[in-house]
Amino acid sequence: MAKQRERTAQEIRELSDPRWVETPQVCLHCKNLISTGSQFEPAGWTCKAFPEEILYGILTHEYPHTTPFGSQKGDYLYDPIIYTEEGTGRKWHYMANGDWRYVDEEAI
Repeated sequence: MAKQRERTAQEIRELSDPRWVETPQVCLHCKNLISTGSQFEPAGWTCKAFPEEILYGILTHEYPHTTPFGSQKGDYLYDPIIYTEEGTGRKWHYMANGDWRYVDEEAI
């Protein structure tokens, strides 16, 4: 059997970085999140906009929370937590649709 080659530092970093290996639950990366529930239902998931229960469509990315919903409290929207990339120091965040981007690449 052939020996596998050693992975580069970049490959190791990418394999351990959630941006490359998982579909994010964007509410976990929002500054307005209050509590989390089960991964299978909306019960227990609350935030400043939905203190009783976050809408299922928001939790499943069907409706990114970029505009207010009539049933929400206040004018809270998805407000991303900013993370710092290990190794480069670049700042990045998840967007309301589950994608991610570097802060310095955002449209002005």
